[in-house]
Amino acid sequence: YAYHRSSWLVAGKADPPLPA
Repeated sequence: YAYHRSSWLVAGKADPPLPA
């Protein structure tokens, strides 16, 4: 998940690979 790690990190998701 290194491609959009920041996306789901700020969203509160650290498990799903795709930033929703």
